[in-house]
Amino acid sequence: MSVLTTMAKQFAKSFLVNGDVDALFDAAEKFLVAKGFTVTSSQKPGAIIATRGTKVGSYISTRMEDQSTSLKVDFAQQGDQIHVGCNYNIYVVGLMNASDRMFLESEVEQMKMNLLSAAQIGTKIEQPMPEPVEVVKPQPEEQPRPVDYTVELEKLAKLRDKGIITDKDFNAKKKQLLGL
Repeated sequence: MSVLTTMAKQFAKSFLVNGDVDALFDAAEKFLVAKGFTVTSSQKPGAIIATRGTKVGSYISTRMEDQSTSLKVDFAQQGDQIHVGCNYNIYVVGLMNASDRMFLESEVEQMKMNLLSAAQIGTKIEQPMPEPVEVVKPQPEEQPRPVDYTVELEKLAKLRDKGIITDKDFNAKKKQLLGL
């Protein structure tokens, strides 16, 4: 009769990402839940501890996501970047194989991509508002009325749609072009 014993196998991987540590922490927490983890402890913005799988899963399944797993994700400021460390303890029967390691590597890489995406959204550069355009009514001799005013109106409509000029400015210029 052989006795199957589970032993904790460790796997660690880390990466750097730019961004607000609180926003990255929240994004990591959401990512872990989406991956089937249950957050058991969180100390914002320092660390998240999460678990997934069961001891029974460790005995009856070969899928890594079914194995009893504890994961600690640490966040530490390093200059203008955040160091994110992922430390796994997986309770498996026997040895971890290459495909198990590849699964964990991939999971950490997915988290990294998720956090990079969250950082880009969080640090989106606000575009400055265009300065208001002052519409000056030209004197009739200064600007002759264009023969094809539809082209001019289309240009003005595009400026209005982009928010460069207001509806009021557009309508005033339209009246001028149409001679109303």
